[in-house]
Amino acid sequence: MKFPKFLRIAVNQIGGMCELGVDANGKLKFESGTERGFIQFLSEMFRFSYELVQPPDMSWGSPRSDGNWTGLIGMVQRGEADMAMCSVIITEEREKVVSFSREYDIQHMIFATRRPKNLPRIQSIILPFSFQIWLGVLCLLIIMPVLWKYLLKVKTDLGNYYMYALASLLKLSIDIKCGRSCGEYILLGTWFWIVAVISAGYGSVFLSFLTLPMKEDVIRDIPRLAKAVAKGSHKCYAFQGTSPVNSLVISSVEQMRELGASIRRNHWIIEPSVEAVKNLLEEKNVAVIGTSAFFLSQFPNELTLSKDFFFQARIGIALSKKFCCKKILDRKLLQMQQAGFYQEWSKRSRYSSFVKSNTSDSLTMESVQPIHVEELFGAIRLLAVGYTVACFVLATEIISSKFKYKL
Repeated sequence: MKFPKFLRIAVNQIGGMCELGVDANGKLKFESGTERGFIQFLSEMFRFSYELVQPPDMSWGSPRSDGNWTGLIGMVQRGEADMAMCSVIITEEREKVVSFSREYDIQHMIFATRRPKNLPRIQSIILPFSFQIWLGVLCLLIIMPVLWKYLLKVKTDLGNYYMYALASLLKLSIDIKCGRSCGEYILLGTWFWIVAVISAGYGSVFLSFLTLPMKEDVIRDIPRLAKAVAKGSHKCYAFQGTSPVNSLVISSVEQMRELGASIRRNHWIIEPSVEAVKNLLEEKNVAVIGTSAFFLSQFPNELTLSKDFFFQARIGIALSKKFCCKKILDRKLLQMQQAGFYQEWSKRSRYSSFVKSNTSDSLTMESVQPIHVEELFGAIRLLAVGYTVACFVLATEIISSKFKYKL
């Protein structure tokens, strides 16, 4: 059976895959994207002309209560289009109403969040150590002067010992008196060794924080995202008219089912466009579910992508149940896969998007900046607070001494 000479192909706009535009006659056309090279390959291979059509709701397809479908799948089901393209995911539910070609691509369904922003510089004073280490240092500062007070033979005020301990932590020289017993040498030597390790560790990490600022924590795995959405601290959106939400709801993993139910219950749905994703991810605690190909091609080095994925999506061409030449089409798609044509079109599309974005996440000499005064505001504020407290204590001591003298 001969391949048709003319086909009506249903498509949808999706960044990096199907960039659509309108020609001089007002007809829909491919501007760019991976699927543009794909459809040109098919039309030249089978020698057919085509017309692009788009569903009014601009969705990929969801079932209605009356058994009909919306979007691309609905157009093929009703005979308004011979086939549908542009990252159409093959699912068992869709295969009941339309036929599918063999898959020509496998995409990972992931989620993306905004790039983490820099933490305030003042936090760089505290962040080099964890809470447990800070607590340990505080305990040492409290306990060691007391031990020196009662174990060293040369006695001095307890306040002086506290100043000695603090000064040694700050790498300042101290003049602490001790006897010549082996026990006193071990006591002080152990302290100096601990202080050297603590000071060196803090200094190296602190300088690295000043040079390369710390970033805020972002969620990059599915279990954490599901827990955050369940707690109400995060939102998770999916593209309008796509199948991932249905796949999540029927998943065998409880966390994914709960996440899918939350998306459906709160109607967290957005348009699959670059502008919609960019505007939505301006918020801090928001994630968007989509294919890795979409995020990599449209947002190179602009978003934080999840480390794991929800599932692998098989991408195919949705065909009418009456389509004559599915076997011939499948055979050519297999040859195309083996030759690596689709992967090459995908690489070209990503490279084009990367050049347009003109961004680079690599650290170059031009991106390394010297430390400025405003970056030391944290230390300056701490110094100001310390001097203020010291002045207050000094004034209190002067006033109290004068009051005692009068009495």
